[in-house]
Amino acid sequence: MRTEYEQTASLQAQKSAELNRTEAELKSVKGELKGARLKNAAAEVGSNIVEGIGAMIGTSRVKRQQQEIDRLNAENAALHEQIGTLNRTNREEKARHEQAEQQLQAKLDRIEHWLPDTQTLISWGEYCRDMGLSESGAREIIAMKPLYVSGELRAPEYSRRFDVSNTEIRLQRDPNGPGGFQLLIDRQPAHAWFRQRYVELMTRLGYPVRPERPVIRRHTIKR
Repeated sequence: MRTEYEQTASLQAQKSAELNRTEAELKSVKGELKGARLKNAAAEVGSNIVEGIGAMIGTSRVKRQQQEIDRLNAENAALHEQIGTLNRTNREEKARHEQAEQQLQAKLDRIEHWLPDTQTLISWGEYCRDMGLSESGAREIIAMKPLYVSGELRAPEYSRRFDVSNTEIRLQRDPNGPGGFQLLIDRQPAHAWFRQRYVELMTRLGYPVRPERPVIRRHTIKR
């Protein structure tokens, strides 16, 4: 019986040791499984986080790009509207300008029809102002009224001034004169009067004078 007891105790101890080893191995396996699960879970969480951040970044970038595109489209539309407005304004202004030109030309045509001497008289009025006459004096001349002048008269052809005293200046019709008129100074054609004074001046100064007649400057009307 003692021997059986000892054998039984020895077997029990052996089984207990085996049980302890088995429990230790089981715990070890459980620990390894748990660690593997934690690693897998962490990796999955990390991957999800990265994917989430990437999605957020991508969404934000796309959103900013879309906002920039929308802004540029709005600016482009505003510019097109401004260009359209400017084009309309330009067309309207051009139409008004053309209408004004047509009205002005129609007035000039009527003046030319009813007062055909107008342009020629304006030219003679400007010539009289170049001679040194006042605006009112030039008006008297082209109205065919005599004007008596004292002081100086400028010869446009010679760029010189000549003293005068109570000198009569008159414009009269002359079919052989410039534009059908003749400007007279002391009953002499203006060009001949200035020529005579110029020759007298050059003779006194001792300079020879060419015999040819000077060319009289003609005035034109600018429309």
